Amino acid sequence: MLINVLESGSLGNCTILTDKNNNQLILDCGIIYKNISKKINDFMKLDGVLITHEHSDHKKSMSKFEDCGIDVFSPMHNNVKANEMIYLNNWKILPMKLSHNVECFGYVVVSNVENKKFVYITDTTFIPKLKLNTIDCLMIEVNYDKNVIDEYINDGKELRSFGYMNHLEMSQVKDYFIDSGEKPKKLIIAHLSNSGYINDDILLETMKPFAEEVYLANLKDLVLRV
Repeated sequence: MLINVLESGSLGNCTILTDKNNNQLILDCGIIYKNISKKINDFMKLDGVLITHEHSDHKKSMSKFEDCGIDVFSPMHNNVKANEMIYLNNWKILPMKLSHNVECFGYVVVSNVENKKFVYITDTTFIPKLKLNTIDCLMIEVNYDKNVIDEYINDGKELRSFGYMNHLEMSQVKDYFIDSGEKPKKLIIAHLSNSGYINDDILLETMKPFAEEVYLANLKDLVLRV
């Protein structure tokens, strides 16, 4: 299964999964439609769009896909419920309730074609309990580093944004992995702060022990295969 992170962060979020039969699934569509449509190989094989929550950086192009007749699943459509499986053509999807300032869901996605498991968690202050060693790829946000926030405050600098308060912090995610004692095969760190509240090098070094392979989704068009 191919994972293509088109963009991740407060300016926009979109990830596309593609199985070996060219079936595709979109997770969040918070960037312009033109940039997403370039990555769709065959609209007849686009099985659906999953949206985590109502913020524009996650749903910007939602209406465009609805106009194309593509199935859209989101809290706004009232067709996503925590722990109620969605069977969508070539995929099994388990929604997980997250904790954000609006109703928000993460998703466990299993490809029926390749039996690969992808987990998508972003925009939350809470991480659901998962069996990490059963996951082929975990994509999880690490939005900010509390040490950086503390430095800003201690130095008397003005914080440019307070949105970080509704997101996961680096030590929180680190402790989650330590407490679990398990590792996913691949780990994508997503939704990094664009306000400078985290250092990429420190983040990568901190997260390296917790998966066989670790990637930062701070570049557009991250592509990897599981």
